[in-house]
Amino acid sequence: MITEPRLMMKPSFFVVGMRNGYHFGEIERDPAFINKLAASFFDDHADRIQDVRRPLTYVGVIEDPPPGSDFYHYTTGLEVRRMGTIPQGLIATTIPANKYAVFTYVGRHEPRAITLDTIRKIYDVIFGTWLPRTPHRLIRDYRLETINLAIATDDFCRMELCLPVA
Repeated sequence: MITEPRLMMKPSFFVVGMRNGYHFGEIERDPAFINKLAASFFDDHADRIQDVRRPLTYVGVIEDPPPGSDFYHYTTGLEVRRMGTIPQGLIATTIPANKYAVFTYVGRHEPRAITLDTIRKIYDVIFGTWLPRTPHRLIRDYRLETINLAIATDDFCRMELCLPVA
């Protein structure tokens, strides 16, 4: 299930995490590619990050490729209260204050079961249905995904997708 978006203003915030680059074809060959990145981050790196705002809320930052390219960057991370010491091998990024269209996806599965097919269906709704009929337009070259693992179960997942809009 995908909800109609709600519009909200978000202040700027900081994310510390693991930044990976990939070609879209890598995800098509391995639909669990992003899930593996997230699992690796939580298993091997999350506990090294200090001053985390919500330790069980995963933040994914998708950076769109430049025109003519299919090379994306994806940061798997956690929101932190302030930029402090960044653990070796991780990066820190500032997400600017912005107005966002926030879509909520709810599935009857655990978060690791989100597949490329799931993401395609969500983005089909956003880009194929909502965006053509809304007065809002996308204004930045990134998107955010958040999953609160504290409320996730084996048969429940809620993911919010935040798209910066004007």
